[in-house]
Amino acid sequence: MLKVFKRNCGFTMMEFVVTIAIIGTLISVALPSYHSTNLLVREKTSIASMNLIRETFFQYFYRMHLEGNPHFPPTPVNSDTLMTEYWGGSPIDDTISLVTPADLFSDGKVPTNANNNPFKYKTWEEIDEITGEIRYYIQISDNDTESAAFGKSFTHSI
Repeated sequence: MLKVFKRNCGFTMMEFVVTIAIIGTLISVALPSYHSTNLLVREKTSIASMNLIRETFFQYFYRMHLEGNPHFPPTPVNSDTLMTEYWGGSPIDDTISLVTPADLFSDGKVPTNANNNPFKYKTWEEIDEITGEIRYYIQISDNDTESAAFGKSFTHSI
C-alpha cells in the first residue's frame, strides 16, 4: 500500500492575518513614541545651539573686556533682529577689527535652530542707579513657528 504525504508549504490565510495584525499593533505603539522623541531631540538641538551662541558671545565679551572695550556682538538691524548670514558676515566693530559674529564659531557660521532658521538676537545695556554699575544683556530666542523650540527665549547678563 502506497501512502501519499501531502506537504504543507507556506502560511495559511489565518496565520498571515494574525502576523499582519501583530505588526500593525507594534507600529501603532512605536510611531507616536518615535514622533515625540524626534520633537524632543529637535527642541534640545535648538536649545544647545542657543547655549553655544551664548557661550561664544560671552567669551568674546570677556576678550573685549580684557582689551578695555567690553561689548557683545551688536543687535542685528533687520526688522526681526534675526541672526541672518548677512549679519553674521558683517564686522562686529569695524573701528576695532573686521571680526564678524560668524568668525567666532569654529565652522565660520552662526548656529541656527533645528530647521536651519536663524535665532532672534538682541543686546542692550542697563546702568544700576544705586551702584552705577553697567549690566550687559543678551537675549536669544527661537521665533520659528515650525521649530520644536518655538517661543523658547534666554536672557543672560554680565
